[in-house]
Amino acid sequence: MSAITSQRTAPPPAAGRSANVPSAAPAAERRSGTVWLWATVGVVGFAYMAWVWIPWVLSGKTHQPNPGSDHYKYMGVLIATEVLSSGMFLSLLWWSIVRPVRAGRGLTLDGKLFIGGTVASSLDVFYAFMNPTWAMNAHAVSLGTWSTNIPGFANPGQNDNAWGLLWCLPAYIWLGLGASLVGTALLSRLRARFGRLSTVGAYVLVLAAFYVVFAVIENIWLRTQVYTYVSVPSSLSLWAGKTYQFPLYSPLLIGLYCLSYTWLRDSRDEHDRCAVDRELGSSRLGARTKTLVSLLAITGYAAVTTMVAYQIPWDWMSMNAGPQAFPVLPSYLQPGEDCGQPGTPLCASEYLYRLRHHQVPTGDRIP
Repeated sequence: MSAITSQRTAPPPAAGRSANVPSAAPAAERRSGTVWLWATVGVVGFAYMAWVWIPWVLSGKTHQPNPGSDHYKYMGVLIATEVLSSGMFLSLLWWSIVRPVRAGRGLTLDGKLFIGGTVASSLDVFYAFMNPTWAMNAHAVSLGTWSTNIPGFANPGQNDNAWGLLWCLPAYIWLGLGASLVGTALLSRLRARFGRLSTVGAYVLVLAAFYVVFAVIENIWLRTQVYTYVSVPSSLSLWAGKTYQFPLYSPLLIGLYCLSYTWLRDSRDEHDRCAVDRELGSSRLGARTKTLVSLLAITGYAAVTTMVAYQIPWDWMSMNAGPQAFPVLPSYLQPGEDCGQPGTPLCASEYLYRLRHHQVPTGDRIP
């Protein structure tokens, strides 16, 4: 009797289910697939860079823009800018790619950020897609730009702009990867020092630091005519109409570019995965394939953040600039500026300004 009572009785089957049907297996975790979306954008980014740069370099049309006859008295600052910018580029190349590969660690997140920034630099002339924005110094080492190879590029003449090969291209690396190294270190200090500081608060403080630093650097460059702005809203600029006019939103856009790299690097885990490629950790892909997909995803992120945080806002703001935003430039800042200068046609933003203020001459109207 005790043996019988000690046996456990199986619970009756649930209603509507046969006793011999096994329970359903737990559903597998659904993956977001965002890494593949970012990787697709990265493929487009690499394809675009090859599409515009290779024909540009092989066309035989690359040239050093003519600085003209006006005297430039800050040559030492320009050369120092090229040397320092190129030096940071080479230092970050060694630190992020060469050193880890030689140590057997392969391509790390920092190396992928370096490559992503290089691809992003091929998007740089989009700042003048509709209207001139920057006038760069033709005494700098330059090959012009690749604007004529970009389908739909609306602003003529930008292929002659003196795009600084030794300072502007490297800036995409040290403002991206370099700034993210500084930004994540600053975030760590803030979190350790202020335990109750929110994540948003920490990022706002880092953005503020970026703003102050680049406001100082940029005003040095503007005053020494490494470059200047030729179409910025006067209401949002200091010293409007001068060759050293300073748009107050410029350090903000640069800071947002830097902060986007900082956020991505700050999101990395102990396996060197970040927000855009983390799901590859549980993927069955081989190690090399994972590295390739990760590189493409991070490059896609770099391309998108470059357009959203920097290029598109710049182009939009430039279309809100009136005629007073076009100072008369010395000859070494004029290459590529085929409008907005004495004896040249109106720029797009100048014509738009006249339309808004009903100042278009009768002869320019449709009969």
